[in-house]
Amino acid sequence: MRQYLLRLSNVWSQASSSPDIWIFDQAYIQAIASIAMLQPSMTDESIVALLQTAPQADIVFHVEAPINDLEIRLGRRHRNIGGLGRLSEETTVGLREHAALANRIEKLLRQRDRQVLALSSVEETFEENIGIAERATLSVFSGHTRQIM
Repeated sequence: MRQYLLRLSNVWSQASSSPDIWIFDQAYIQAIASIAMLQPSMTDESIVALLQTAPQADIVFHVEAPINDLEIRLGRRHRNIGGLGRLSEETTVGLREHAALANRIEKLLRQRDRQVLALSSVEETFEENIGIAERATLSVFSGHTRQIM
């Protein structure tokens, strides 16, 4: 995780000084979620403290999908990544726990007035979600860009 965070920090610094839109897939929130998954008794206050230490994205996208769909996608990925990839996959915690933690982090971000856009794979098609995300991004940045997770 240390190497991931060091590389992420370097790229984040580059993005901060760029006029372009940068999209980070999960980024620091994933690292915080990984820590919280290892500490199931972690309080909301502790998670918030971790969130406050991470650079703040201008907008966070939270993509919601049914657990069954996620299980199918992860099963497909697991079959396709090969033996070495499977060794690095996290297997100690279930998908439902991950989803519950993602919802918890989203709630904590919203409580701290962070801009979170929830997208649903059930209520909208992929194309509709892309359009929603694009409009939200453009309205947030209006020519001035920073980081998106």
